[in-house]
Amino acid sequence: MLTQTDRPAGTSLINIPAVGVESFRLGRHRLTLTHSGCGPHPYPGQGQQGRHHEDGGSQRTDIELKLTADNGDDIWADSVTTDSTITRAWDAKHTEGGHSALYQGKGPEFLMKKFDDEMRVYGEVIRSSGNPVSSLTLITNTPESLEFLGQRAREILGPDVELHIQLKP
Repeated sequence: MLTQTDRPAGTSLINIPAVGVESFRLGRHRLTLTHSGCGPHPYPGQGQQGRHHEDGGSQRTDIELKLTADNGDDIWADSVTTDSTITRAWDAKHTEGGHSALYQGKGPEFLMKKFDDEMRVYGEVIRSSGNPVSSLTLITNTPESLEFLGQRAREILGPDVELHIQLKP
């Protein structure tokens, strides 16, 4: 059963109820999804996107899509949406803020390795011909993290990757 949630005009979010891990085809592309047993995946950036909380908090997550680059590297996107011309991966990066907020550039540099590695893989996925993803949207919840993550992601992805950063407090 496919369901569609409230989305901006011209876009769609596919929710496919799943238990465990399942693969499916989207056109000529194979996507893998996993389900943790939670409710339907919310609009990207709303609610808890637990896998990417910098404080290592809740590990709860809904449906995520495994995207594979041509070189075999994988990344789990919080959501993938498609409109008439663009397939976009969404990734939420939330922070509690404060004096040592990692996603605001206040933590030790070596702790950003996971984020840097994720951005490199997203870049490979977007440049790959073996999947439909052509854009990345990062969602974060503070103006400081929007600026910090946006600059850091752009440096890693380079100018050829379409990148959007959204603030959802």
